[in-house]
Amino acid sequence: VVFPPMSTNHKRVCARAARVEFRDAFLGGREDFRAAQLNVRVLAKRQLGDFARLPDSAQILVLEFLRPPQVAQLAWDGVVSCPNLATVHKDWVRPRVVIRLRPLLQAEREDEQYESLTMEQENESCVVHDGHVHRDGRTLYMVHSRFGVDRVFSPTCPPPAIMATVADPVIDTFLEGGAATVLFFGQTGTGKTHTSWEVQQHAAAALFP
Repeated sequence: VVFPPMSTNHKRVCARAARVEFRDAFLGGREDFRAAQLNVRVLAKRQLGDFARLPDSAQILVLEFLRPPQVAQLAWDGVVSCPNLATVHKDWVRPRVVIRLRPLLQAEREDEQYESLTMEQENESCVVHDGHVHRDGRTLYMVHSRFGVDRVFSPTCPPPAIMATVADPVIDTFLEGGAATVLFFGQTGTGKTHTSWEVQQHAAAALFP
């Protein structure tokens, strides 16, 4: 997604400074994708009467009149096509990857920071909205990248639902005499310690009632 040229003469802008300086533009790119997802959900739920009888390809064409074509297609894939679901393993034969998005902290909200991720529950995937400044120093653009995993959890997902996916299978394996590990990986401040403490408390309650 390419935004209108910026009214600035800066030739070199670091990524961190760009997130602050061009906050509104990057938020617009993220919200454009989320709005496209909403448009897709309306079509997918067949809420438009006779129009909903059109084939998927025709509905995507309509979306492309509302949103940039690449954004429309990406949103459609995340809600309707859901290609990642075919790769999700339902058992625990191999390691599983789970993403949990923590909510913004109070200090982050006061500092007007913002999320750059969108969780796609239907497709069990995460879309990263990466805003950039072109090397010409004037053009803003955004890259939407999808990463498919085994499960994704939004900031509003209740802890019991997360424990049922992350902790319970590990506890069951242990009780059956097997070995299992939960590895927490992520950038500093993303909530690893908080989630690991929840898992430990849940496991302790299950093993030592």
